[in-house]
Amino acid sequence: MSTPPERTTTRPPTEPPRKPWLWAVLAVAVVLAGILSVRLLGSRVVPTGVELDGGIEPGTPEAGLHGPRALQGLVQDDRDQPLAQALVRVSSPEYAGELRDVKTDASGHFRLADLPAAGLRVEVSRAGHEGRVVTLSARDDATLTFVLARQGELHVALRDTPGNPVDDAEIVITGPGLWPAQAARADAKGEALFVGLAAGEYNVRARRARRVAIGALSAIVPGQRTEAELTLGEGPTLKGSVVDAQSQKPLANARVSVQDLTPGLDASDVTTDAQGSFTASGLWPGAARIDVQRDGYAPLGRELELPARAPLVIALEGAAALGGVVVDEAGKPIAGAQLSVSTGEGLPIDLSGPREGELGVTQGPVPQVPRASSPEFALGTFAAESDAAGAFQIVRLAPQPLVLHVLRPGYLSERVNIDDLAPHAEKKDVRVVLRAAGRIVGKVTDARGVGLQAVYVLAHGGEREQSTLTSSDGEYTLRDLLGEVAVEAMPDGRTTLRCKLQLKANEEARCDLTADSALHTLQLRVVDAYGNALEGARVVVNAAKGVAENGFSRPDGTLSIGELPPPPYKVDVSLAGYLELDDLPVDGSEKELRIQLGRAATLGGVVVDVLGRAVAGAFVSTEEGESSGETDSAGGFSLHGVPPGPHLLVAHHASAGDGRSAEIRARASERLDGIRIALKGRYQSDSDAGLPRVREARPSDFGMEARGRVFVVTQVAANGLANKAGLRVGDVLSAVDGEPPLSIAHARGMLRDPPGRAATVRVLRDRRPINLRYKRPAL
Repeated sequence: MSTPPERTTTRPPTEPPRKPWLWAVLAVAVVLAGILSVRLLGSRVVPTGVELDGGIEPGTPEAGLHGPRALQGLVQDDRDQPLAQALVRVSSPEYAGELRDVKTDASGHFRLADLPAAGLRVEVSRAGHEGRVVTLSARDDATLTFVLARQGELHVALRDTPGNPVDDAEIVITGPGLWPAQAARADAKGEALFVGLAAGEYNVRARRARRVAIGALSAIVPGQRTEAELTLGEGPTLKGSVVDAQSQKPLANARVSVQDLTPGLDASDVTTDAQGSFTASGLWPGAARIDVQRDGYAPLGRELELPARAPLVIALEGAAALGGVVVDEAGKPIAGAQLSVSTGEGLPIDLSGPREGELGVTQGPVPQVPRASSPEFALGTFAAESDAAGAFQIVRLAPQPLVLHVLRPGYLSERVNIDDLAPHAEKKDVRVVLRAAGRIVGKVTDARGVGLQAVYVLAHGGEREQSTLTSSDGEYTLRDLLGEVAVEAMPDGRTTLRCKLQLKANEEARCDLTADSALHTLQLRVVDAYGNALEGARVVVNAAKGVAENGFSRPDGTLSIGELPPPPYKVDVSLAGYLELDDLPVDGSEKELRIQLGRAATLGGVVVDVLGRAVAGAFVSTEEGESSGETDSAGGFSLHGVPPGPHLLVAHHASAGDGRSAEIRARASERLDGIRIALKGRYQSDSDAGLPRVREARPSDFGMEARGRVFVVTQVAANGLANKAGLRVGDVLSAVDGEPPLSIAHARGMLRDPPGRAATVRVLRDRRPINLRYKRPAL
């Protein structure tokens, strides 16, 4: 019997201890661990792919997390199959550490009663599936549907050039949701099995001593095992030397780190010898970054492509140090001032050691978001904090011009330009004087005196800016400002509100802002049938006397439409790929309106006359009138926003008469092509000779189906553009012009616009990437 490949998940041994006294100790430990787990799991996100059946007993409520509310729903997989024994956990920020949970029944349903009317966090998990976390407000609908995509597996076989298995090699995969990379050791057969993987493309690589391998992208399909085979070969070797930039003398004991640019992979570290030389072998080919550090020198990093053409010579600048003191206007030391350093352009400066203090995750200034403190500190890399005597020191700086940013709550932030740093020298005479600042408090209300929540408030004080968002009752606070300050509040859908004031040191000034009308604001949230937020939905609110306001939903599905007269309203909502919602009645504006859109289908085909000729300009509609359109010059039509279910299509043309299709069954999120509608008369045009017959007309291209997070081609028209491009049934659409599709509607949009232009379509066929050239249909 063959030994199964090594799995990357491990389980503890299940055999109980055999000595009686150990049983007693174990029982006490289990009880204590159970109590602690119930207390600590209230806000824990359940990791995907973790077995939960042996956890805390479901349905065991804690005191406090009770009330008049009920929560019920359905848990299913990406094939719409119900999931039994899925764990549903409910917690609330208002009841910290408390937890309610239940498992789904055989039909995938669950119900939790006696819940409080408060904000709730719902976590759903099941072994072999991706978990879901949803946050509900106190007003959200308590009937939910959760879709847990099935996870897949990746089986990797490692071989040498003759084809023999390679054991004890490190196999590493990177892909969706993996950080850091997931690694395993090849077993005696040169194999390893990775489980609990989300759908998507994974990069697979392996290394054993000086030999490495990088495989083609492997596509993980929900509920299936993907096979990948890698062959080891000699990996690139990087050679070089490290010298002093001033004297050009070799530097021993410098640490050289070579980091592959694939996110999540570990770096390879080597140290220079007495001659300053280094050799790093067994590297992966491709883009990499090399970082060099040595005591007494400023760190240096650069990007390169492996294998390198020639040995590197890396010159390190002698490190400079910066020291000084932070004081107030009276000369008293200020403790706890935070200091950061940046280039003159505001880019972070690379300092040695851990980078936890660096502000931001990318190079460059942090984007302007609501700031509770000075923007000065949002630039650069955190470097030091002043001590009780106000003193600070920053070491290992490159001898180059820099900007020192100093921040301390209660004071105006300051920046100091440093231009005279020298190698191996310390500048000790930096004196930073912080001026005491004041703060502004206020409230933003409408004309009725009702506080407006989440309003963006911005204050300008000279070159300094502060910003924040109002609280649930409209209150806000802006700190560390001084002198003449201009305050602006920008409520959604209302005119910007402004005030100016003179702020003194250690003073609190008040700036209340009130909208000049008693207009109402309607808060909305647009979601799909599973409760997922929908971005870009167009919402039109129709009020009395012909007043209409519109907007588009944000990434979290929310939208605020203001300057409305008193309710009632009628709301229209539309989004490509979803069923339109018309004339939804709304009687009030105090609560958030939750709007749920169902997935729509698309129907396409051709209209012909009694002689089989394509009919241009024919009107085509579903029998119930939910969707309609007109045929193009080739007789083709496409109906969007069609409700799922059985349909009959009707067509009409002034000269060719009427026609009707056979019954069609539309499925949500899919496109059904190849529908033929024959009219009863003859099509008359200026030149019948120029009319194309149906076999010459361009048929619709192809159909797709969403399977978890991947989009699989389910049908290809025989003479369509997709077939000419080489698309095949079973292909997994990976990217269009380098951009991965987010949905079927998004994919179709990318393959439609701009009309007539060619696109590079990347698909996975038999788990191998293929690039196809697809010419978009012309208008």
